[in-house]
Amino acid sequence: SWFGQVHNKFLTPANSVFFFGIAAFILAAMGSFRALAAMTVLSRLFLFIMTCAAVPVLRPKFKAPNRFILKGGYIIPILGILACMWLMFQVSWNSVWMTAIFVGIGTGLYWIGKRQNQN
Repeated sequence: SWFGQVHNKFLTPANSVFFFGIAAFILAAMGSFRALAAMTVLSRLFLFIMTCAAVPVLRPKFKAPNRFILKGGYIIPILGILACMWLMFQVSWNSVWMTAIFVGIGTGLYWIGKRQNQN
């Protein structure tokens, strides 16, 4: 697909980077920078929550002898989730809805692309 083409020299998905750079510029030019920043923060906080939630699930599965041991056990991921949720509640509902819409569009495009690659 066009988005997946890899640049010969830099080995990056150049078309995808270019497209999303232009899309971010258009969104920033049409709307407020504050709204764009809020959407970015919300999506990152959501990913941080997923990472913290994965710790208790993955910790028992991988018991390598030289693994990193986090003191505090499961309280650290729980505190991380609570802190991220508190930060998410500081954002306006308009930004939450816009983020949900864009994540939904992105998820839909992902599944469409995945289906096309299977055929």
